[in-house]
Amino acid sequence: MTNLNNFDATANGDPIDWASTVKGDSFGGGFPGTVDKLTNTDLLVLQAMGYDVPSAIGPSQSSGSVALFLANLNNIATAGFSISDTSTNVATNLDTLEQNLAKLSGIALTDNNALAITSTQLGNDASVLGRIGGTYALGITLSANSTIFNASPNEHIASITGLGGLNTVVYSEPSINFNVSISGNTTTVVDNVGSYGAETINQIQRINFSDGTALALDFQQGQNSYSTVMMIGTAFGASKISTYFAPGISLYDAGQTNTQLASTIEQLGLIESQIGSTNNKAWVDFVYQNVVGVAPDVLTEAVYVGDLNNGTYTKATLLAFAAGVADVGGGTLASQIGLVGLQAHGLSYTPVA
Repeated sequence: MTNLNNFDATANGDPIDWASTVKGDSFGGGFPGTVDKLTNTDLLVLQAMGYDVPSAIGPSQSSGSVALFLANLNNIATAGFSISDTSTNVATNLDTLEQNLAKLSGIALTDNNALAITSTQLGNDASVLGRIGGTYALGITLSANSTIFNASPNEHIASITGLGGLNTVVYSEPSINFNVSISGNTTTVVDNVGSYGAETINQIQRINFSDGTALALDFQQGQNSYSTVMMIGTAFGASKISTYFAPGISLYDAGQTNTQLASTIEQLGLIESQIGSTNNKAWVDFVYQNVVGVAPDVLTEAVYVGDLNNGTYTKATLLAFAAGVADVGGGTLASQIGLVGLQAHGLSYTPVA
């Protein structure tokens, strides 16, 4: 029997414990022994039982949970511990694991859940993420509101989620490489050519590509791209969406409102230039048909023309009113501009300089 009161955990210890030969031991034990690897738990248990055993762990000789690793940092040698734990436990302690990287030989995840980390951790904790073996997934949450996130090719990123404000994901490949589909505030981006793979992005309003194009994703009521196409359709007709979208979305993204945009349009005389007239009747007929899809009847036309003539409305305030009607689904503008398609696939454009 091993004399645990005089136990030496090195290869120079009691022959009956550590002899690696097939010969009988010098104390007459009469059976061969092999050098075995003790885990940190084994050593701690032996210490708790009162035996004098060393607590330092040799390279790659110990494994266990994140909690065990962190509780025994002082007793772990360089590259002396391999973590085996859940994605949640690893993600929760990722920063601390990065700080103690030298003592880690590797990380094995015990489940298939994505590691929920922030975009800041993706960069700061890259080294410890590199110690994770096998296939794993990352769920990235942007670290602040209104973030521009440069998404480097990373086969492990499964999702990117924005916080509040206007969030943009930048891909270092041209738009032609990707298929994009949208469902509500969730967008699926599939790279058919490069190394991004498939990613789900949530609460992201813009995608920028390496070819200089951008994709607007926010076409739900009340969102900036929705307001932009409704204002453009109201003021200029559905056929002018692509013409005015880039400057329009830049103004809405900067915080301007329907009222402010309508004032700018009228100050520049853009509608009058398009219809070739400054006449109130021609203006009313044009804007009304843009929203409703048909020309106004005689009475409706007379009411709005009269309101412009007597100052009840200015062209700017009437334009803002008409865009508001379109915003809440009045008329046929949503159908004219193909809103359902925009909500499913977004709208590609070249941002203004």
